[in-house]
Amino acid sequence: MFYKFAAVLATLLAIHVYRSGWAFFHHVLTVPNLPEGYFIGGDYRDHCVIIKDEKDNRLNHCEYMVFWDHLNEEDHVTNRFILPLCDSG
Repeated sequence: MFYKFAAVLATLLAIHVYRSGWAFFHHVLTVPNLPEGYFIGGDYRDHCVIIKDEKDNRLNHCEYMVFWDHLNEEDHVTNRFILPLCDSG
């Protein structure tokens, strides 16, 4: 009786590991190809500027981004700046 139960349990466990092994490999062990930028209103290249510090690459450890909106007299956004809060890492 115990051997039948152990055989069925081992078979079910092997099937589960076989079927979910690829999902674990592809979703946990591999890094997905993320886009360079994303903008909900369309193409990010038209609306966003990628910040790069070519001199000494100190923008690697940014934790917060704060929007700084410039409004006109009718309270419409004329310019939007992003203030990254970074440390030298």
